[in-house]
Amino acid sequence: MLILVDGTSIFNACFFATMPKSYFAAKTRRERFRAMSRAMRAPTGEMVNGVYGMLALLFALVDRVQPSHLAVIWDASRDTFRRELYRGYKPKRVLSLPEVNRQVELMRRLLGELGVFQCDREGFEADDVMATLAERFAKEVEVCVYSRDLDLLQVVAPNVRFWLHDKEAAKRYAESFVRPLGPLPDSVFEYTEEAVERLVGVPPFLVPDLKALAGDRSVGLPGLAGVGEKSALRLVQAYGAVEEMYQLLEPLSYEDRMAEFKKHNLTATLLDKLFEGGDKEALCGKRAVLLSKRLAVLCRDVPLEAELDDMRLPRWSGLPAVFAKLGFKKLKLPRWERQQALFG
Repeated sequence: MLILVDGTSIFNACFFATMPKSYFAAKTRRERFRAMSRAMRAPTGEMVNGVYGMLALLFALVDRVQPSHLAVIWDASRDTFRRELYRGYKPKRVLSLPEVNRQVELMRRLLGELGVFQCDREGFEADDVMATLAERFAKEVEVCVYSRDLDLLQVVAPNVRFWLHDKEAAKRYAESFVRPLGPLPDSVFEYTEEAVERLVGVPPFLVPDLKALAGDRSVGLPGLAGVGEKSALRLVQAYGAVEEMYQLLEPLSYEDRMAEFKKHNLTATLLDKLFEGGDKEALCGKRAVLLSKRLAVLCRDVPLEAELDDMRLPRWSGLPAVFAKLGFKKLKLPRWERQQALFG
């Protein structure tokens, strides 16, 4: 099994989960620095709360799942091809916080010292790199993509699963009646093809079409103004991909479009939004939908020089020295006997 870890997403989760409550309540820069002084630190005084949290997560994952391969994927920068297409895409990024940036650099350096394969690519997001690696290696090994980003649901395939990092995973399992295919840490919810279709309402390859219609304010994805998730779901369930929907509806007169919509109990208001015009600069109607689809679809042909063997799980031989340097006295080590059983 190959586990692809969304380093940027998972590290952010670990950083904020281990910060004191006063950090989030801080209203001034001084209050924030005072709160940061209470965060976990190495003997050198360097903040290491996020590093500790991410190492603990990775070790728990390795212990429970026993993968043969592991890779941690990072965002290279906020300047990607999507921002060239649309400047409103992801205008704000958490990694601009200096306290996060410093620990990300430390985390990457430590993983490198431990022999963990890491990867990024300028001009692309970590999601694109993971989608590329998942498609490239799914024929050779089972692939699991681990992240907090539900955009990655679109990569789920017969030999590719998506693991959502979610502290409410147990509640999510109880409410959905979905069960993972194997043992997982408590904070992981597993999506298979069947789970995506049952819980989202469409197969994985149509997830970008939902985003194209409903948009996503959290990342600046425009979508259609006034169209929510429920309306988007009804449209995609009725017509499939947005390109196919427009191909079917565009040649029809308004009356025939309306008759077609009535077959699926869709409203005239929704039809008007799909074909809303405006000047050439206006982002609405078909122009907004197709742009949002391009932004939502993950790239699966990122140019990468990476082989599956590069990602073989390391032996963690440098752990004792790393732990001593950072003062991690309570962090649970991976199980050495399992490593020996796997790699001899």
